[in-house]
Amino acid sequence: MLTPEQIRKDIDTDRAELIRLGVEFNKERRELGSKEFAFEKAMAGALVTYEVNWRQLNPTEKRLPGEDVRKAHAMGLVGKAWPEYLNSKANVEALDKLIRIRQSHMSSLQSELNYMSEELRNA
Repeated sequence: MLTPEQIRKDIDTDRAELIRLGVEFNKERRELGSKEFAFEKAMAGALVTYEVNWRQLNPTEKRLPGEDVRKAHAMGLVGKAWPEYLNSKANVEALDKLIRIRQSHMSSLQSELNYMSEELRNA
């Protein structure tokens, strides 16, 4: 069984780790924003390129292929923007989960410490 001192030490460790994770999460969220912008910009350019090429190859056609087809073709033109965006998004999601796990752990330690304190008062 943990002593109150050990629990306090673990709470301090969790608190320090939450601060570190919070800083890292903030940095990664900003990076995600820039990666998302780069992807959206690349996708917009790829869609324009696809449409221009399609109209040159099909001058008599009035209608473009469906949106899903256009996007599928454009994805092949965005280059590294898509995987970089997905990687950044995964990093943010992983950090978010780590933060929630650490918060939950710290909360359980605090509850245990409160229980021990109550037991001492009642003894």
